[in-house]
Amino acid sequence: MTVPQDGEQHTQVLQRTRKIDMCALIPRDALAQVAPVLEVNNPGPSSCSAALTVSTTMMTSIGLDWGADVSGTPRPGDSPELTYSPDGTTIGTNRQTCLAFGSFPAGASLWLTVQAPQDTEPCAVAKKLLPGAVRRWMAEPPQGSSADTKPSKLLGMDPCEIATRLGAQPSQAPAQPGSLWRCAFRYRDHDVSVAYDYGQEKVMAQDGTVVQTGSRTIYHSNLPLGPADWSYEAAVGPTTGTPTPMAWLGSYVPVVKVVAESDDSGEVGADLMRQTLALFP
Repeated sequence: MTVPQDGEQHTQVLQRTRKIDMCALIPRDALAQVAPVLEVNNPGPSSCSAALTVSTTMMTSIGLDWGADVSGTPRPGDSPELTYSPDGTTIGTNRQTCLAFGSFPAGASLWLTVQAPQDTEPCAVAKKLLPGAVRRWMAEPPQGSSADTKPSKLLGMDPCEIATRLGAQPSQAPAQPGSLWRCAFRYRDHDVSVAYDYGQEKVMAQDGTVVQTGSRTIYHSNLPLGPADWSYEAAVGPTTGTPTPMAWLGSYVPVVKVVAESDDSGEVGADLMRQTLALFP
């Protein structure tokens, strides 16, 4: 991916990044070179996670999460830049973490988080896995290349499609971290966003109030940003697989999330959710 020169080329970077299969970047055979693989999960359309068994007697494991993001800040150069940051964070009394990045000149990046027991250096694990993952990224393996990437209605979709259909202009502001599968625009004189992700319905049910719209179950709630900021979430397809032993809140489902700011009545967000759900018959 080359450095984008305008908004259209930046959009192309987003589209190409969304098409890359994250689970294919660190396949099971690469993970097995670190430790035996306990499980691999696909918790998001551009993210993957794994648990590696360190000791079966002590029931300790290495946890890994990785995925794609966009910073919106292209940088000079032709080669990806790899960085490793041991943050010193401990989880409980016996875990430590390392955050690693492979940053590309076009503004996209591959992030990798490693959580490990105190007797395992997490950044050493990251340094063993990240270079190979970056090399595989540059080959752009398509979604579905890995058997651990589950079929989903979201794959191949563009979160800005609804903006185009409604005659709205997606925001040209620099992309913020976490915006790879999110589109911000103005709708009915409100700042709104549409995001695609995977979620667990048990979590959505805990956090939101149920609104039944035909055969669709929508969960809506106020955001902590302000009393007039509304969030709507709805599942738009079947589960992405059987729950793994670590997924105690159940299987992941493809989810559409709509946020409407300064929406006193909640009507703008509800209307946008209805319009977006029409893309998923």
